[in-house]
Amino acid sequence: MRLRHAAERPARLARHGRHVGLAAFELVPDDAIDDAAHLLATHAHLLAEGAGAASLAGLRARQERDGEAQGGSVAVIVTSGNVSTDEWKRLASR
Repeated sequence: MRLRHAAERPARLARHGRHVGLAAFELVPDDAIDDAAHLLATHAHLLAEGAGAASLAGLRARQERDGEAQGGSVAVIVTSGNVSTDEWKRLASR
């Protein structure tokens, strides 16, 4: 899916996502992604880039909205290959 503007993505996903196998998605603000990256660094000792922490931020947003999942396990994919020095310093100062 090619997009001209990043703001088009949520609307397009909402309209076309189910046609490509997407069951649901969460939109989260940058602060939630930063919080997730900080949580991964402080509790799991993982240095995650913003895109890598977005899956955890989405999970946390869904749990906050719908309540904690009962009796099940959840996994998220976390990537960390592109953390810049500036990004790491910014997250470490939180």
